[in-house]
Amino acid sequence: MTTNYRQDMPPPGGYSKFNWARTYPKLFWKGERILGVVVFLFGYGLFQARALKRALLTERFEDKDLYVAMTPFLYAERDRRWLKLLKQNRDYEIKLAEISDDKAWRVGTWYGEPVYFTLQDRWWDPMPCVGGLCSFSDEEYP
Repeated sequence: MTTNYRQDMPPPGGYSKFNWARTYPKLFWKGERILGVVVFLFGYGLFQARALKRALLTERFEDKDLYVAMTPFLYAERDRRWLKLLKQNRDYEIKLAEISDDKAWRVGTWYGEPVYFTLQDRWWDPMPCVGGLCSFSDEEYP
């Protein structure tokens, strides 16, 4: 049996031209798209900055409003603590005068000058950090 061999030949008209030149991939990020994304992100950032500023101003207003509402109560508590401290100091001085050998000791005076006095119609504001310089505990003042 004889076999007819058939040789591979180019297609009729020849092969198409082969591209030997270097080819670059198609880029997604072209100049127009980059510019569009930058403009969009800039606009979104401005929107977020305005919203954040509005939220911070609202929060600051609420904090200031709360501070204005709480200030009288905080001052009253500070003054109450100050008066308790003065009473405690006077009580300590009374105890000290009882055990002292000096019979001329008068409570509330410093060599005859009164330490505790009334300011008539004026109020003397105690220092703001009374609690920081003195030790107060809940056991002393129920």
